[in-house]
Amino acid sequence: MGELSQLSDALLDLIGHISGSRLKLIVGGGFGIYLRHKELLKAGNAGTLLKEWPQPRSTNDLDLFLKTELLADSAKLKPLADAIQQLGYGV
Repeated sequence: MGELSQLSDALLDLIGHISGSRLKLIVGGGFGIYLRHKELLKAGNAGTLLKEWPQPRSTNDLDLFLKTELLADSAKLKPLADAIQQLGYGV
């Protein structure tokens, strides 16, 4: 579970760096599924047909989805690009 903890820390660091920018990130991929799984467990597995979830796994990266309007106006992406660079992350 060490990778999942590291990804949680990385995501929190990224969110901390972009706070105040009004950017909204959508987390996808294996880590996004892991986060959704955690939330469903808290809610008593509501909203899913799965009786049992598979073991969480990680690909050791964050998959972020951005709204199209952000891609159309690069100035709106500057806080995210700056945060990625300051944290030493790669795209």
